[in-house]
Amino acid sequence: MDWIKDFNNWSENNPLDLSVCDNYEPWGGTQGGEKSPTWGMKHTQEWSKHMSELHTGKGNPFYGKTHTENTKNKMRESARLRGAKNCYKFFNPMGECVIINGSLKKFCNDNGLNSGAMSQVHLGKKPQYKGWRRG
Repeated sequence: MDWIKDFNNWSENNPLDLSVCDNYEPWGGTQGGEKSPTWGMKHTQEWSKHMSELHTGKGNPFYGKTHTENTKNKMRESARLRGAKNCYKFFNPMGECVIINGSLKKFCNDNGLNSGAMSQVHLGKKPQYKGWRRG
């Protein structure tokens, strides 16, 4: 890291040139995934068991505590809204609005449609599939 070298050479007579920090990215410049230095590494079963034992029972930071009613209500509302995401709106080939509540895959199987293609229509990646358009 060049900016560390420059910082080590810093003095009051030679102030740090901050332009060397322009490309600085925290966490070593990685965003995770394949760029991560730990990509592909796996914990051993022994380590996993050790960590599991550390966080079980009294080792769990939430052990013996309970959520407040307000927090429980917030979690319920969040779960309810997540469930609402399984709502799909399409226009069929005849131009009628069709709303699907639940499994898009089941709807597609029941109607001879490809669920992957219909998902792409729903996400706006395809304009239409067999006349079905995004609603």
